[in-house]
Amino acid sequence: MLNRRRFLLTSAGRRRAATPTLTLAQQSHQTENLPAAIAALTNRRAEATPITLAEREQRLDRARALMHQNQIDAIVIATGTSLNYFTGLRWGQSERFFAWTLPKKGSPLHRLPCL
Repeated sequence: MLNRRRFLLTSAGRRRAATPTLTLAQQSHQTENLPAAIAALTNRRAEATPITLAEREQRLDRARALMHQNQIDAIVIATGTSLNYFTGLRWGQSERFFAWTLPKKGSPLHRLPCL
């Protein structure tokens, strides 16, 4: 599994053209070459908490308030981080269009790709 430490080792290895490529198993034993601050990093996954439905609703309310202030009737969001921010969906880009629409009033709408 790729973690932060392995990513940093891999990207550091790619910057040095003369350095031979190391396998992930070899890289995990190369932590002594890392700066102390990087080597001291620990896994903080257990500290992460899921975003609640109430927080998602607050995000929608804030977006609607900004839409009202700026006289915007709706926003349309396709794939990417904004879609994940408002809905929690992770929908990759493809040749099939997917959109989520937040109107100023009413429920959000979505358009699924035609199969």
